[in-house]
This record gives sequence, structure tokens and C-alpha cells, in this order.
Amino acid sequence: MNAAWKLQWVRIYESSEPGVSYKFEFDDWVVDKAVKLTHSTDCPVIPNCATQRCETCTTCKPRLKDVFFRLSPNKRRCQRCPVIPNCKTQICRTCAACNPSTQNAFFELSADKTECSRCPFIENCEIHSCGTCDTCNSPTENNVIFKLCSAKTKCSRSCRDMRSTVEMSLQWLSKDEERCDLTCSYVDNRWCWPGRCYNGLMTSCSCESGFRKSKNAMCDIKTKSELVTCNLGIEDHRSEIRNTTRIGKSTSCYSQRDVYINIQPESMSFKITAQFQRKGYSKQPVYIHATYIGIVDSSLSVIRKGISGSERILSSAKLRGGGDCSRTLSSSKPSTLVSCDGVLRGSSSLVNGEWLCGVIKVYSGGSFHYKNFHGHYLGNKRFTPLDESKTICFRYDNVAPVHCARDSRFPCSSDSPMRLSTRTTKSPNITVGVSGWVDPYPKSGKLEQASGIKYYKVDVYGMRHLGLDTLDVDYKKICV
Repeated sequence: MNAAWKLQWVRIYESSEPGVSYKFEFDDWVVDKAVKLTHSTDCPVIPNCATQRCETCTTCKPRLKDVFFRLSPNKRRCQRCPVIPNCKTQICRTCAACNPSTQNAFFELSADKTECSRCPFIENCEIHSCGTCDTCNSPTENNVIFKLCSAKTKCSRSCRDMRSTVEMSLQWLSKDEERCDLTCSYVDNRWCWPGRCYNGLMTSCSCESGFRKSKNAMCDIKTKSELVTCNLGIEDHRSEIRNTTRIGKSTSCYSQRDVYINIQPESMSFKITAQFQRKGYSKQPVYIHATYIGIVDSSLSVIRKGISGSERILSSAKLRGGGDCSRTLSSSKPSTLVSCDGVLRGSSSLVNGEWLCGVIKVYSGGSFHYKNFHGHYLGNKRFTPLDESKTICFRYDNVAPVHCARDSRFPCSSDSPMRLSTRTTKSPNITVGVSGWVDPYPKSGKLEQASGIKYYKVDVYGMRHLGLDTLDVDYKKICV
């Protein structure tokens, strides 16, 4: 190459960075090749840039513990940004979104978006603020509710109607705090009275002696009144009287038994005594105001019982309380004693097999008044009346016994109503017997409607001579 020219410098422009160029200078003639060259640029140092081209940065320095570096949009700056703890999406000095909630806490972004506060979860809180609860959870399926404390830092488990003591509460939180148990209280069917709830809960209800438990916490009376005496008598139009009889020497009402009669009872007299043994009971709970227990009702009815068993009331009387039969009885005014006597109308037209019965009924029961925990009267609860009864009948039987040969309803083994050991004898001793005699009951009735044969009577007569060949009965009795 023979050209005689000299290359002093070359300028190269950077296409990726507008306005940036590289200048190369040469100190020797260009013959075969450049011997010495240098280049220079005007590129500023970008602080915190890890990879710099000239005036721009490709990559900032890596993140440190408490700071990271953010490349500016024009790539000419690496902005120093302090790390905001618990921030999920940070834009240098502000946070766009905090970390998601954990099992024990959630994170709340401050108003200026420069802080993500860690807020512990408050158990059973539905709506949180950081460090406090605005609204507790809704009640559970087992009626457990959550009460917010005054400082709004705790949601305590409780029950809707739970107070400081179980005796003054309608519900009580179980030991595991998973349910609300019902207490014995003034609420219907939860009285447990007369009785006791040992731990205050319905499930511990135990009724007093003489009372039975019904449902979950109800106590109902099971002690009957005692019929002490029940003497009945009848009288007909001729003033003939028949009284009830008793079994053995006992004078108790329960020893009285039915009587067969053959008079028409126009009236029935009575003398009846009944009593109720009332015991002492446990201390009344706060919701019980007053208790009444004893005989609440008593009556005597005169009934005509037909052959078929049908019954018709002829007359009746209410038996009042007290020793003089003057005290009105009711569930709120019971008595421990009933003692009455009097006369009721009977019947003068009984037919064979019909009965005239006296039906005595005495009811034990009572009631109690209950109130709420503030002492306001709520109502009265009655015990289910429990009756004790005794029926004593006068059985009308006016048909004489007959021999079985005259009534086909009875088996008959002999046609003869009397048996003799011999028909003719010179001996002064003979054997006499009877068989086949029955007391007939009504054709449409039952065997019990006939009184039966009480005894047999045989009259023995002598004979007298009317002539040499004739004998006749001497109706002068020899023996009976």
C-alpha cells in the first residue's frame, strides 16, 4: 500500500444508548496495521449498579439483609430501598401488599404504606383490627356464644343466659366449653321440684321420695292418699239396714268387701276418712315461690250396675277436707285429711243380679308457684292428680236356690234333691244328704251375680198312725 495518509481517530456510536459514543485515537501512520491506539468515553459511575454499560445500568447490586436496590425506569439509577418487614409487594420505600395471613397472625398495612404490622389473631374473633377485635364469632351449633371483653382483646366463650352462678343461670358452659347445658330453672319442664339438681344442671335432677321423674327435669307425685275408713250402709223403705262387712278384725277401708242383699236400698249412708302423709322436702330453689301438696279432690258416687255391666250414677257427693268435711279442696288448697259422713240416694227398683255400689275416690296432688330470678311471679304448675279408689257393692239377689234339674245351665248328676240312706227302717238313725242344689244367676249375667248357697236346712218329722194300715206325717218337728 503506497498511499500516504495518516488515521488520527475514529468515533463509534452505541446504538443501544443514544448519545453515547466511543472515540479511538491512533499515534502512527496507517501502513499495514495500527501499532498503538487508545479510546476514551464520558460515562458516569452509577452507584449500586452491578452491571453498567455506560450511562445505563443493566443490573443493580443484589439484595442485602436490610436493603435492596431498585433500577429506575430509565436505567440510569439504582435506588436504595430499605426492606419493609412482612411486605409481600414492595415498591422501594412503600409497600403495595403485606404478606398473607399465617396460622397465628395477619399483617396490616399502615396508612402511609411504609409499615406492615404483625397482628396476632384473637381466638373466636370474626372481624379483627390490629391488636383488638371488632366482632366476635357467631354462636355455634351447640349455642355457645362469644363475648367481647371491655378491652376488645379477647372473645370469651359463654352462653346466652349464663350468669355468675349456675343457680341463677338458664344455661351453663360445659367443662370442655364446647356446649351450653340447660340448668334447672323457672323455664317450663325444667323445675325439678320437689327435688334437687346436684350440680345445677337438668341432667342431675333427682326427685324427692314420693315423686317420680318425668321427662328430663320434671317431678310428679306418685304417693297415693290412704283410705283409712270407708263404712257404707243401705236402708230400705221399711228401715231395714245392711252394712258392709270386713275381712278379719281389721277396720281398714281396704278390708271392706261386697255384701249380698235381698232388700231394695233406697239410701246409702257413709262414713269415710282419708289422709295424706306429707313429708319434709329439700330447700326450695330461688325460682320456687310456694308449694302445696296433699289431697286435692275426693268424692263418693252411688252407682247402679246392671246385669250386663253397664253403670249409671244415681247420686254423688264431693267430700271436703278437714276433720269436719268443710274445707274446699283444690290443687292450690290441698288438705292432709278428709273426714266426712252423710247419706245419698239409692235405688228401690233393683232386679236380681244388679248391684248398688259406692265408689270412693281420693286424689293426691298439689301445685307450686314459680318465679323468675328477679322474683317476678310467672305461674302455677299442677302435679298430675293421682287417685286412690275403693268400690264396695251391695249385690241384689232375691231368687231362691233351685235344684239343678230345673236349670239346664248347671251340670246335674242326680235328679233327686235329697239322698236318704234308706227309705224304710226301724232304726232311729238314718243318713240324710243333699245334692244338685244351685243358686241361679240371671240368664244374661254372670255367676258372681248370685250369692250362692249359704247353708242347707233339713226338717225331720215323725209319723203318726191314722189306722191299722195308714200312716201320715206328723208336722210336729222332731229335729232340724
